[in-house]
Amino acid sequence: MRILHFLNQVKLSPDPRSAPASGIVRVALELARIQAREGHEVTVATAGPRSWKATWEGVTLEELLDRRFAVLRWKGQLWDFRHHAALVEKTWTHRYDVVHAHNYGYLKYLRAKVKLMHFHSDPLYAEYNFHPWRPQDFDLVLHTADGLLAVCDYVAQQVAQGIQHRRPVWVVPNGVEMAWYQSDEALSAGTELRGHLGISARATVFLFCGQFEFIKGIGVLAKAFAQLARTRDDVYLVLAGGTNLWGGGHEPRSTGDVPDLFLGSEKVKRRVRLLGLVEQARMPAVYQASDVVVIPSLWKEALSLVALEAAASGKPVIASNIGGLPEAVTSENGLLVEPGDIRGLVDAMQRLVSDIELRREMGRKGMALAKERSWETTWQSLKPFYGLAPAVPRHRHEGQCAEEFNGISIIR
Repeated sequence: MRILHFLNQVKLSPDPRSAPASGIVRVALELARIQAREGHEVTVATAGPRSWKATWEGVTLEELLDRRFAVLRWKGQLWDFRHHAALVEKTWTHRYDVVHAHNYGYLKYLRAKVKLMHFHSDPLYAEYNFHPWRPQDFDLVLHTADGLLAVCDYVAQQVAQGIQHRRPVWVVPNGVEMAWYQSDEALSAGTELRGHLGISARATVFLFCGQFEFIKGIGVLAKAFAQLARTRDDVYLVLAGGTNLWGGGHEPRSTGDVPDLFLGSEKVKRRVRLLGLVEQARMPAVYQASDVVVIPSLWKEALSLVALEAAASGKPVIASNIGGLPEAVTSENGLLVEPGDIRGLVDAMQRLVSDIELRREMGRKGMALAKERSWETTWQSLKPFYGLAPAVPRHRHEGQCAEEFNGISIIR
């Protein structure tokens, strides 16, 4: 089977293991890797100003050269089809069985036996300068996509609302490769990294992973950690990421220089470690060097890969009670705080500093959760939509808006 995963306005590296990547890119890559291992011919592509092609884990990685002529002015509006024209040309010249589009809903004119739209975020979300989908956007995807997929129940419910419940939306959760985060190599490298950062084994290390962006809550975390660090000498904050992780279309708006977030106290600054952008191959060590992972988002995130990777690493998570985060972080494996609540975040951090046994228990339960969410399980859930398994039945339990079939949730 010939499969094309298409990503729009994101940074795709020719060597994914030695480069940082956004969550959407990583989902596409992990699915593609497993598909290629089964013998399918798989391409992961984006479109941009240059053309390149590489091979990774049996998968073709490609940046399609955007078609600069495909910018039109019609009825007073500017229509930019540069990326889409490159994608259309690709599907017409290579005849794919499946086009699996990730957060890209304009599937018109694409040639494939099956066209899937995979939602990785809330299409209705309008805060912090995000552009929510319009009714005509939902109409278009309804008429051109053969299946609508979502990474969590929260996103599926938002999509279902956007399409006015005219078709089912299938929940196919993200996965995690637990063996990477529990390997002897990861454990050893984590201990080594912790020593390199000058952090003792007795201290408590809080870890933030991702884009240094206002909506990710890094400013809230900075203020909370500053309050905690002024009262305790045994806490550290490690920041893994940067302001240029997501790639095209998502520029940082208000974070500024990250060290400047920790103004007012040299004592606090001395206990902040900035790793910068970390390649994916090193992330298991980064998780193992930490004690608690913090996801202080201000926006309605979907099912966080960071939360799943923290669970696979045996680390408890403190996360904002917003969007799809509560689907990955519960009282079993972490603590939830209201977004933007600095006092609540300080209290949660203090609780996990003080109670080592609670941290360990949450870590053990997190690993049990991660065992059930492998990428292989995600791929098996997708097979019916690719035509590689019996068709997914579309029955509905009376009085419910969601049901399950073979591990797949259905939102109507």
